[in-house]
Amino acid sequence: MSINSILEKRNKFQQTVETTSNFDFEFYGIEDDFTKSELLKKEETAKRNIMQIQRNTIELGKILFEAQELLANNKNGAFNGWFLNLGLKKDFVYREIQRYKIFLKYHNDKIKELSVRTIKYISSNEIPEEQVIEIIEAEEPSKKIDEIEKSLKNELTAEEKIKVLEVKIIQAKKKIAKWEQEIANLKG
Repeated sequence: MSINSILEKRNKFQQTVETTSNFDFEFYGIEDDFTKSELLKKEETAKRNIMQIQRNTIELGKILFEAQELLANNKNGAFNGWFLNLGLKKDFVYREIQRYKIFLKYHNDKIKELSVRTIKYISSNEIPEEQVIEIIEAEEPSKKIDEIEKSLKNELTAEEKIKVLEVKIIQAKKKIAKWEQEIANLKG
């Protein structure tokens, strides 16, 4: 592959990055091209790092899970000793094992992004599988948990139920608009 083709691919990639950034430069008064260009590069690097961290989170959960399995027959606290030796805290270790188990069960990349609260909620509550999927798929999983908890307590009035449905409609419209934009971008 020639250097020119590599540079051409990089330039096309950078142009794609510019069109996929959601940052509103005009709103914040950022007008000079150098600052925009540098921020776009930093945004892309940050996005790559975030993706790497998310991949590593699942990989770490897998490693911890497998180590726990290896040491399951040792009743002398060997697993705790092992992860403490690595400098890891007990809550973190068991949460990441739970994240990995959830990932194994549902095979959804969004699990990598779930908050501590969401992982704890899914792990510690006996909730129907369809609700777990709703939580994982939700644009804001914490709000979805709040909705579920509220509905479990049967405290939703008709007005609150209407608001929940209206929020779902708004979220669906946002997704549709995003998909329409992706289609428009692909058409060129």
